[in-house]
This record gives sequence, C-alpha cells and structure tokens, in this order.
Amino acid sequence: MRQNLHQYEYLYRSLVTQFECGAYPEGKTMPSQQQLCRQYNVGITTIRRVMKMLENNGYIHTAAGRPAVSAYRTAAESCIAALLERRDGVNDAFCGLGILLPALYREGASLCREPEFTIMRDAIDGIAGPMELSALYQQANLFFRAVLKPFHNLLIQDLELDAESYLHVPYIPYPGVNDPSYHAESRVKAWLETALNRILRKEYDAFYDSILDFYGKTQSTIDGYLEELSRVVPTPAPQKTDIRWFRIKGHSELYIRLAMSILRRIAGGEFEGKKYLPSIPRLMEEYGLMKETVCRSIALLNMLGIAETKAKKGTILVTGEIQGSIASASFDFSDPLLQQRLALCMDAIQIMALSAGICAKSFTPVTEEWLHSAEEKLSSASLHSLNPRSVQLLMDYMIQFAPCHSLSNIYYQLNELILWGYYLYAVDASYYAPQEKLQFLMHDVVKALREKDTSALPSALENAFLQIYRDIYSVIAQLPCGTDFLPIPI
Repeated sequence: MRQNLHQYEYLYRSLVTQFECGAYPEGKTMPSQQQLCRQYNVGITTIRRVMKMLENNGYIHTAAGRPAVSAYRTAAESCIAALLERRDGVNDAFCGLGILLPALYREGASLCREPEFTIMRDAIDGIAGPMELSALYQQANLFFRAVLKPFHNLLIQDLELDAESYLHVPYIPYPGVNDPSYHAESRVKAWLETALNRILRKEYDAFYDSILDFYGKTQSTIDGYLEELSRVVPTPAPQKTDIRWFRIKGHSELYIRLAMSILRRIAGGEFEGKKYLPSIPRLMEEYGLMKETVCRSIALLNMLGIAETKAKKGTILVTGEIQGSIASASFDFSDPLLQQRLALCMDAIQIMALSAGICAKSFTPVTEEWLHSAEEKLSSASLHSLNPRSVQLLMDYMIQFAPCHSLSNIYYQLNELILWGYYLYAVDASYYAPQEKLQFLMHDVVKALREKDTSALPSALENAFLQIYRDIYSVIAQLPCGTDFLPIPI
C-alpha cells in the first residue's frame, strides 16, 4: 500500500523542484500565502509551515509585511539539468492528461449553462493589452475551470490544478534558446472565443478536437524547447518519480485504508475457497506496514463481522455473502468524515464514467491471460457481489492497459479512492438494484475485448461505469444522509 506524504511534505518537494528547475530565480517574488493556498488546495497553516522550511533551507528570504523573495542562487546550467531530468516525465504527463482531460472538458461543456458562460466571457474579457505570462495563464485557467464546474467534482477540479502544475515548464534564459511559452494575447483570446462559440453552438466534438490539438502542439513545442536545451547542457539520467495526483483527497488512518483494501480483495473473489486470511506477518510484508497497523485492521474486520480471529489459528473468513452482513449500526452515514470518503469514491467513479469510453480508444490490447482471468471472475460472481467485482475488473483493465505511465498512475490513485465505497457493505442488500443489467453490460465489455472490437469497446466501458455509478448513487440516496455531498447524478 502506497503511503502518502503529508500535505506539507508534498508541497515542500513540489516547490523545491520548481526552484531547482528555474521557476523562481534569485530575487523573484513568490506568490502570496493566500495565492499558494488557492493553488494547492491547502490551509494557511500548511503554507506557513512550508514557507518556514523553505526559509530554513535557504530557498527564500522573508520579512514581516513583505512577500517572500527567492534566495535560490544557481547557474542556469544547473536549472537546465534539473529540467532535462523531468523531460520524460513531462512528456508522459502530457500524454496521460492529453487523453483524460479533453474527455472531461467535452463532457463538462455539454453541461455548462449561463453561470458558466458568464465566467468564460469574463475570463476572455480579462485578456487585454500586454500581459504578464502568469496573468495570461490565469485567465485561460479561469475559462477551463468554468468548463469543469458543472460536475461539482472536487477530484476533477484538483486534477485540473495538478495539470497546471506538472505541465508547466519555466523558460530559462540561455543564449540561442527561444522561449517556448510565448503566446500573443490576441491569439489566446481568439482561441478561447472560438472555444466558447463552439460550446454555445453545442459543437462539442469540435471543441474536443481543438483541445486535443492544443495538447499535441503544446507538448511538441515544450519538447522542442527541451531538445534545444539538451544541445547546450549534457543530458542527465531521467528522473523517475510517480506524480501524486488529487491533492485534495487528504489523508486517513492507514489501518482503515488497509481494512478497506482487504475487504475489496474479499469482495473481488481473491479468497474464494480459502478459509483464512493471510497471516499478519504476510500482510505486513505485502503492504509494507507495521504490525500494529495490520492488527488494528484485522480488529476492524472482526468488528464488522467479516472475519473472526482465533488464538493460535489465524483469522477465519466469515462464510456467506459479505454484502449486508455488516451491522448497519457500525457506521454513521451522517458523519461528515464518512460522507467525505464516500464523496471521494463517487468523484472517482464519476471520472471513470465520464471518460473511460473516450480514453479507451488509445489503450493497448489485453492479454489472453488477463481476459481469461476476468471471464472466470465474472462467471463465479453472484449477483450480490457483481458490482464490486465489476469495478475491480474495469479498474484493473484501465490501470494495466493504459498507453502511458502517468494515465495508469492516475487510474491507480482513483482506484485507491474507490476503496471508500466499501463502507456501503454496511447497507442491507435490499438497498441495491438488481444486478442483471450490470451483468449484461459487463458481458458486452468482455465480448468487445475478446473480439478486439475497438468500435464497440468505448460505449461498452462507458455504459458499465455509468451503471455502477448510478447503482451506488441510488443506494446512497436511500440513506438518511441524502446525496447533497455527492457530485451530480449522470
């Protein structure tokens, strides 16, 4: 199980990377603490802690009543080397986000109404005369955030913020190397006006194609710039670091996440025909966690009635259907923290329902081994366990066969958030809609994969994820907590 950095650690590392890549040369004024709060979706306490760390390590100077100023002094060659280390990662991030975000923008555009159109017009009107590049970016970002606003999905908003951060490559002045980020204000304004007109005319496919083209051209320009830099500075070894997406998700105690992960494996059929769960030492090794954390997770599964630990024997799986076996009193669905976790699960599934079909057009073919395993798992699933098993198979497909690492990594992290849906095992099985329709839709997915039918696969995936989203939404709608904390129904 991947252990998340604390928010302040993540933010500190992110800013240090920007210093080392030349985004904040010596003497440059830093964004205000309020601006950093908005940019990184964190509180003022976190920002102050990070700024103190930056000051202590010599990256910035601070003075009461004045904005922080960069104190980072390094040769241009060092900044270029740091940028070139990121080259493969930047290209990979462009690939992944260039597949996923245009799909979300297209769907968001179809939901926009006058409030969003007003924000878009204001963003366009805000582009006037000579502007700082950062101000120009800000206006463009306001436009695109408005396109995503109708979803009421915090993960989508966070992904868009991540894109701004990870795809940004600062210009480092160097003889003979041109600035790749130069965009005349008139060109940006004209592009956004055309985009808005396409949305107003409901030409969503044309809008989608224009964004795809934009991502492709921008990636080509940035890589051309990095290629120019590589000719003047020796290229270092590529730096391979998984990007942490979805900063807004916050953190939860590891033992709860581990319990949900084990519950997901049980529901997915991994332990069918087995009497015992893996031993505590085995789980410690698998997840890289301390004994105390694993023991607390097992105790939680015992409390929920999923397992029973017997002295000197191990942890026995309780037989029968899991769904509905947990006492409803175990969870208070009016608890804001539990609602936040369920909202993250639904945000993640909504992203998949909105984008999986379009994204899958770029995927690599499945292996025969994977397909055979998927068919076996579906055929052995009861109707009660079909929903979680379908989710796991679909997410496993998206993770394994995505065309680039960054997209696979995004799906992996979405899958980690879907874990929180397993709280719904506390709900009686009668709350769930009949699963025959999902069974039929999953058959369509497997058939399209088996026959390598690239024309049928996108709609099959979209329909399956949509059905899963609607089924879970329907369950939550029947609970006393209601659905106000969830993203919009689709």
